[in-house]
Amino acid sequence: MANATWPASLPAAPVAGTGREVEHSGVQEDKMEVGPPIVRRRTTLDVYLIQVQLRLTGAQLATLRDFYRTTLKKVLPFDGFADPEDVSQTLVGATFTEKGIKSQARGADRYDLSFELWVTE
Repeated sequence: MANATWPASLPAAPVAGTGREVEHSGVQEDKMEVGPPIVRRRTTLDVYLIQVQLRLTGAQLATLRDFYRTTLKKVLPFDGFADPEDVSQTLVGATFTEKGIKSQARGADRYDLSFELWVTE
């Protein structure tokens, strides 16, 4: 299945200076009803986690939420968002984390958002 493409009506780069790579262990811990948790590698691929912030209008927010629901439900990677470390490069195979999109109204038809992406190298 082909990767989805970041919607053209949305900014393709984070707010300047807000995208950053986050340290992570690369392991997933599953809590059990009885006994110790099971710890395993999240993937055998080399992945990293980035945090992103965007500033959107109400219409753009609706577009992003629809895109989020579509790609997250299908666990579908997407291409076309700028790499926060080097905005001249685009991310390939990014997926939203299960944490969701956090939004906060900042005035009339203006929203600040933050979310996390898993990116394969």
